[in-house]
Parts: sequence; C-alpha cells; structure tokens
Amino acid sequence: MGIIPISLSTSSEPADKIFLEGPRSRFAEFFTLLRAMRDFLRGFRTLHFVGPCVTVFGSERVTPADPAPARDVGADLIAIR
Repeated sequence: MGIIPISLSTSSEPADKIFLEGPRSRFAEFFTLLRAMRDFLRGFRTLHFVGPCVTVFGSERVTPADPAPARDVGADLIAIR
C-alpha cells in the first residue's frame, strides 16, 4: 500500500498567525488537527529507528556568544549513560 501525498494546508500563512486570528470553522480546525497529528506521526516514525533516546527541548533565545544550556544538559545526559 503506497502513501498518497495530501496537502492539508489551507493557507500559505504561518500557522501562528492563523491560530491567533481567532475562531475558525470546524472544518478548518479539523485540518489543523490532522496537520498536528501528521507532524507527531512523522516524528515518532523517525525516532522509532533511532532506538532509546532522549530529546532536550528549549525555548531560550541565546546568541552564539552565550552558553548553550541545552547542549550542557545533553552533555550531562551522555555522561550519565
């Protein structure tokens, strides 16, 4: 069984801007849900073949001159292994 490529995008606007515009139709919200599910599935399928792993997420904005806290945490996690 092949995968049929389907574009679930209803607009070329960034998702954040669309989300902040306010309520939308149930149909549009349903496709937003499908896009989110697609992204999760792609991530899980990719990580399935990696094996046991840890992902460190961060939202801190740093410049190249600043220390990289996520890298420090990652290095600490590798040392624990």
